[in-house]
Amino acid sequence: MSEEPYLSEEHRARLRASAPENRNQTTVKQGPRIYNLFPLLAGSGRDWEALLPRIADLGFTWVFLNPFHYPGFSGSLYAVKDYYRLHPMFQGHRSKTPDALPGEFLRQAEGHGLAVMMDLVINHTAKDSVLVAESWATSGSRGCVTCSPPSSRPG
Repeated sequence: MSEEPYLSEEHRARLRASAPENRNQTTVKQGPRIYNLFPLLAGSGRDWEALLPRIADLGFTWVFLNPFHYPGFSGSLYAVKDYYRLHPMFQGHRSKTPDALPGEFLRQAEGHGLAVMMDLVINHTAKDSVLVAESWATSGSRGCVTCSPPSSRPG
């Protein structure tokens, strides 16, 4: 640690004590280690799968997927238009149906010992959401989307 002259002696002592060879591994409890996969940066579903070996090799135990649903007019993954459709960019050039792609990713992740969680963005939605067309939500005078009370829904 002599190459780090800016560290105090107290800081160096803490670093030495926390080094893996100086830790009592039986008392250290490992929690989940979560890799955040942001779909717009990672590419198509096939690209996500290609990342899995590296994610596992880095010691992560979970993959957190940001929204991957069909976006509204803004294009934001956090302004979902249709929760039942996959963002077209993530389909890539695959012949599988969009419905099959998330399941395939889950199977691939499991094969690498990884669990997967997703960000289901249901607390906000796109102005042009299909929920508005289905009367689950309404678009107000300012274009804000609000939930419709159950008594006002058709059927």
